[in-house]
Amino acid sequence: MASRAVLALSLLLSLTIGCDPDDGGGGRRRDAGRPGEQMFQCLDTLDNDMDGLPDCADPDCAAVAGCEGVDAGALPDVGPPRDVGIEACESRSVTTDNQIQPVDIVWVIDNSGSMDGERDIIQSNLESFARTIGDAGIDWHVILITSAGFVTVPPSLMADTERFLYVGDDVQSNEPLQAAISNFSSYQDFLRPAAYLHLIFTTDDESALDAPSFRTMMRGLTRQSFRAHVIASPPGSRHCMGFCLDGCTGPNGDAADNGDEYWSLATLTGGSSYSICTSDWSALFRDLTRAIAVVRPLPCSYDIPEPPDEMTFDPFLVNVDLTRGDGSTSRLPYVGNPDGSVVCPADGLGWYYDDPADPNSIQLCGDVCESIADDDGARMDIAFGCDTVLI
Repeated sequence: MASRAVLALSLLLSLTIGCDPDDGGGGRRRDAGRPGEQMFQCLDTLDNDMDGLPDCADPDCAAVAGCEGVDAGALPDVGPPRDVGIEACESRSVTTDNQIQPVDIVWVIDNSGSMDGERDIIQSNLESFARTIGDAGIDWHVILITSAGFVTVPPSLMADTERFLYVGDDVQSNEPLQAAISNFSSYQDFLRPAAYLHLIFTTDDESALDAPSFRTMMRGLTRQSFRAHVIASPPGSRHCMGFCLDGCTGPNGDAADNGDEYWSLATLTGGSSYSICTSDWSALFRDLTRAIAVVRPLPCSYDIPEPPDEMTFDPFLVNVDLTRGDGSTSRLPYVGNPDGSVVCPADGLGWYYDDPADPNSIQLCGDVCESIADDDGARMDIAFGCDTVLI
């Protein structure tokens, strides 16, 4: 469905050729009383919040690098606050190409004693799993969370510090979901805001944390959507030895319990579920790889095109508009910071530059990408020339 939606998507980059400073045509105006000068505006020579104080003369910019030690009294007076009409803009359209979306994978493995048989299988398939994803033409990162030494990572993978990160933690039977959350600070810098996030949980037991709570907590940390894939005992499984217990049975022994919460999480997030008791793990890994190694030219990253000869690109005069298939429209806020960090809102609707100091592309927050992938009639319009709407 995502590929079909992408093929149907037409992206237009709208370059402004004229704005009416006295908007009488219903365009929204930006008036005095707007929130203070934003950090990324503090060196653009403009009085963006229209309080009569430009850049370093504005107290809002006191802590910004470049304004420290500047004598505000020596700066020119820009006069009274200005009133600028910003949305009555005619436009010219140029096209750009989508980029293949990178993939970040967080893999959490239960390292309790009952997982010894599964450990060897995972270990033997780990390198081929990463290689297969790379062979699909996808830029990947893999974060592995389990007890140090429980899985011996192949040297070639361990040495690839640009793409592989090992986070050592003692992950007991009921703890894989909590481990993904409690270790977040150890791997959050390895995650990329523009990447599609996949989580894989491998365990033979049930989770102490319920699926809806985990999804809410994880989305609060990552500020993006994700898909969770699980290798656990299917709901309703039983094994009997004179008496019966919950949990599947397979060539590597009996599962400690059914992974009801894990399977629910996969359903909630659109992920895939596999039985840990399967006899053919090679087929399991092939299916898991197919679920993740999907070339997704989603509209999450757009190169900034060269404007027409009579126009120039100003990174502070950019807006991103989303039109859905039902005809509804919304203007997405800019969510980047001058230091390059990104804070996507809880609803995921926002955008940022790949590099705020030297922007080459416009990136969309994860939920925007997901919503467009499921909407064949969606369109993104990126308008150049009007003051950027901030979060």
